[in-house]
Amino acid sequence: MPAGDRFCPSCGAPTAPPCPRCQNPTSPGARFCPACGLELAPRPSTSGRMPAVPAGDAADATALRLRELGPLLPERTLDAMLDARSQIRGEERRYVTALWLALPEGTQRPRQLAAALAAIHEGGGVINAAADDHALAFFGALGPREDDAYRALGAGLEIQRRTAAAGTSGRLRIGLNAGVAVPGQPCDEAEAAGTGTAGLARLLAEAAQPGRVLASASLAEEAGAYVQVTPGPVLQPDGAAEPLPSVVVDGFRTPARVNHPVLCGREKEIGALLRLAVATEGGKTRPLLFVGEEGIGKSRLVEEMRRTVEGRGWTVATAHRDPEGSGAPFAAIGELTLELLRVPRAARHQALREALAGALKPAGDRAILEQVASVAPRTGRLRPGAVAGAVKSLEGVLTRERPALLVFEDVDRLDPGSREVFRLLCDTHKPVGSLVLGTARAEPPPEARPQAASIYKVPPLAVEAGRSLIRSVLGDAEVPEQLSAIAAQAGGKPRRIVDGLHLLLDRRVLVEGPRGIFLVQEPKELPDTPFELARSRILCLPADERYLLQVAALGGQSFDGQLLRRILIGLDVAELLKDAEARGILVHGRGHAQFQFVTEAMREAFVAAVPATEAPKLHRHLADSLRRQATADGTPVPEGRAARHLAAAGDRQGALQGFVRAAGQDLAARNLAGAAAWLVEAGGEALGVGGESGGARAAECFARAASLAAAAGDLEAAATPIEKAEKLLPALGDATIKSEVLLAQAAVARAHGDAREAHAAAQQAFAVFRGAIPTKRLALLAAQAGAAALAAGAAQEALQLLSEALPVAESDRFAPWFGVLDLQAQILTDLGSAHAFLGDIGAAADHLDRALRRVRPRRDLAAEVEILRRLAALAEKAGELPSAASHHQAATEAAEGAGDLETAALELYALARIRFRLGLAADARACAARATEICQQIGWEDGLAVARGLFDAA
Repeated sequence: MPAGDRFCPSCGAPTAPPCPRCQNPTSPGARFCPACGLELAPRPSTSGRMPAVPAGDAADATALRLRELGPLLPERTLDAMLDARSQIRGEERRYVTALWLALPEGTQRPRQLAAALAAIHEGGGVINAAADDHALAFFGALGPREDDAYRALGAGLEIQRRTAAAGTSGRLRIGLNAGVAVPGQPCDEAEAAGTGTAGLARLLAEAAQPGRVLASASLAEEAGAYVQVTPGPVLQPDGAAEPLPSVVVDGFRTPARVNHPVLCGREKEIGALLRLAVATEGGKTRPLLFVGEEGIGKSRLVEEMRRTVEGRGWTVATAHRDPEGSGAPFAAIGELTLELLRVPRAARHQALREALAGALKPAGDRAILEQVASVAPRTGRLRPGAVAGAVKSLEGVLTRERPALLVFEDVDRLDPGSREVFRLLCDTHKPVGSLVLGTARAEPPPEARPQAASIYKVPPLAVEAGRSLIRSVLGDAEVPEQLSAIAAQAGGKPRRIVDGLHLLLDRRVLVEGPRGIFLVQEPKELPDTPFELARSRILCLPADERYLLQVAALGGQSFDGQLLRRILIGLDVAELLKDAEARGILVHGRGHAQFQFVTEAMREAFVAAVPATEAPKLHRHLADSLRRQATADGTPVPEGRAARHLAAAGDRQGALQGFVRAAGQDLAARNLAGAAAWLVEAGGEALGVGGESGGARAAECFARAASLAAAAGDLEAAATPIEKAEKLLPALGDATIKSEVLLAQAAVARAHGDAREAHAAAQQAFAVFRGAIPTKRLALLAAQAGAAALAAGAAQEALQLLSEALPVAESDRFAPWFGVLDLQAQILTDLGSAHAFLGDIGAAADHLDRALRRVRPRRDLAAEVEILRRLAALAEKAGELPSAASHHQAATEAAEGAGDLETAALELYALARIRFRLGLAADARACAARATEICQQIGWEDGLAVARGLFDAA
């Protein structure tokens, strides 16, 4: 069978997919990968009472039974059922809601079964098995939706309603349970008799009274606070370690759908999205950016697009903005990468390396993606073009199997690196089985606008569509005039309509009537702003609930329910969270046990409601809880978050120490820009401490922040701290701190390309430093001053300073406060350059060789590239062209490994020039073509022009 085929050409059966970890081919039915040992499928149940039916026979029997019922089903329902079954990949495990239907004895069985299956299909369920006496369906089989539990319970109640209305003899029994299952594989007798998701649903159906719906208690909780239930029996499944509590589902309170409204008034957009999906599969599409005000419905359109394409078998990955606002470089792209690779967060480190090794061939792409996903330490600066090229490489590998959708939510609020990657992915997009989709609150400025993307401004919802939305929520055929006012006041924003309904429900001005919900009094005007609306809803909450959510607001936009449980001992946290969810204040976040506020305005309103006398105590309590939780979980303490809470509590000394520790955590991960940001906050706290010592500590923090930002290449981030440090410089008496400020000036000047100013500042720093500072710091300063002198052309001065610093560097280790990861390697490299400047080629090559031997064992690829480039220049200057070509080749490989594709392209052009001079024209053309390909891949037009100019000049 040809590689890549998804279905057998003879029988149409699905073929076994490759191993998700190592991409090694697998055999149909295999439980483990023969190459890496990954478990490919869940272990079969061993608690069955009957022999298992072969999968093919069970699937054929279900399809045959559905076709027999075809004449009893509504028009085209049978085709839709069979089509939904065919869209599920047989090997995928999903979290689903199972509905088991048990039919009574009697001649009415076929009609009852047909009516039940139609109700299930209308509710969004997919039929897994259908026999004479039972049926099984899964909700969420085509893709998870937040209202799977609600729709499953609604389908069960609708089945019982239709059966009762038909007046047929014998009543059906229905059981519902939620859990993990493989919905694409037919449920056999062994699985149905076990303790899996479907087996427990069958057990619940057998225990239900005729005409009733029995659900697991956990499922009823998932469906929301508006489910009307009564306690049911506590079951004890055979072979299960724990009992199974159940509830009898009596019905829903009418406003149950207020948290999950249907999509109204977007028929034009939905049709366009469906056409876009079809065009993508045909290779004829372009990226799309949804633009519109907050609450206009952009995310809901994206959710509909995601649900549609997942139902068609696409791979979907999403880049979210960080709700904590940390702004880590390429944080959103790291999330998107992990989703693309389907790697569980808990085991992502090793698994991601293995998945990348199997999915990507170029070493440069693999290194970039490892760094983006925070797996490998950041050995150098990542460039958006290189990251975009790496993501495109991964996307190309994945779209060979099935199409992919890359979603960028809130593009205007992503970190700058991820924002630039989105633009590059759009502008260099090749529509081969993939689609790039983004959302933004406002149209991006011309310089940041993706030129190749179509920008669609989401229009406001029409008033009539707003009425339809209210009607879908309340279930009433006629919308009263009082409710029409909500649609008119909402300004075309669906979110405001739903918020308005919540507000009315909280004020208890709606009651349930025979045909739906009616007003018992005239509603007040809705607030003009979301902030006022949020405050109005807060005031409707009991005092304990307000207190709970105020604490949550202090913890950030998203917070952990387990953390709150530790903080608020004595309150029923779980019930309060459920109530807040039911009121539409909170939604589930992306992490485990995480919740977050519906909007930022909601969070701000809660923060504003915290009494000034209580806020410091709560902030300190949160800081202490973060540390205790980290100790209990065995995870690193989030020093930055804890320090911010201490700062809000007024503990400036504690906050200062916390920010410095947070900077140390980022330095250990070689995230120089992140460490610089924490040090700026530390400097602000030190200024608040006041006095001479506070000013000196602030100057030290600002100076180190400026040096680190300059080393990371972020000149904009370095501007503010160096300006603050310079203002404090005249009042400093400590020679150590004064020299650090001067050295920071030199570092920023070097980053700006002003070698003379950097040299002067370094000379002054060294003069202040000498004689007053321990030898270790003196060596560090001498090394930096020597590098500045070398950049300014003072090679003899640089040689003297560097030679003085080298013996100390060889006998000690240095922390990377100024972006120096290995002081000895840097000194050896600069000494080589100084000797080369003075014409001593032999000594220069010797020092550079020693530096190369120093950095290679620890795989510091960025430093290795710089040393190899200098060696190549020396060899070329000495006329040793073969040696120069060898160094350029090694530098190219190291640059690709470090993810610096721009440098790799330049090195390839240099290599092409030398090989042309050696008479190897074919090799030269191959190197030049590869360099051009890299520049085009990462969208580096300026670099392409520079590189071509270098090659043409040669």
